Amino acid sequence: MQDGWLIDTRPPGEEIRRATAWTLAAVVFGGVFVGAGLWPTDDSTMLRLIPILLGLLTFLGGLPSMRRLRRALKPARLALTPTGVEYSGGQGERLRVDWTDVRSAELRTAQLVYSRRGRRREGAVLTALELHLDPHATPAGLAEAHRLARDGHVYQVRVGGRSESALRAHEALQRYLPGRYVGSQHIGDVNERVEHAPF
Repeated sequence: MQDGWLIDTRPPGEEIRRATAWTLAAVVFGGVFVGAGLWPTDDSTMLRLIPILLGLLTFLGGLPSMRRLRRALKPARLALTPTGVEYSGGQGERLRVDWTDVRSAELRTAQLVYSRRGRRREGAVLTALELHLDPHATPAGLAEAHRLARDGHVYQVRVGGRSESALRAHEALQRYLPGRYVGSQHIGDVNERVEHAPF
């Protein structure tokens, strides 16, 4: 963008590949189990319900990966312009705030962690932009930002899991909010199964 910074909000490539693999596994194995339960046989209804239930549980187990894959295919749009923040994400979330209405801004980071059989492996560093708005300001661009609201006059949007995304957001905030950008804060680990925590 010539008049601002368009931030890449996609997850990193490794996370996309992992989400794709788990989504395919959940769909294939869940479909096999459900298909086996629906296949016409002489078995009792209870015996046929068991594979159907296993298939549904497999689908449910794959939901976090499906959500992550959907975010990669249809990423949110985050633009930091000379005049303010413009965000549009999934589920109809929209936020438009002028810099004049922002009292302070902070980038928050969390380490994505994979735990398998007692072994821990670190993934991407997730980043969110937290905006503390002036209590007396009434921006018109908050009408569709209910899901992004936190305590008080605080709004939070996910920047993404790519290091270059966080760096671009950091540079843009330094330029557009001198004196009001308080830097970044690391707030701990988040398990890969917890889709939206801590943001």
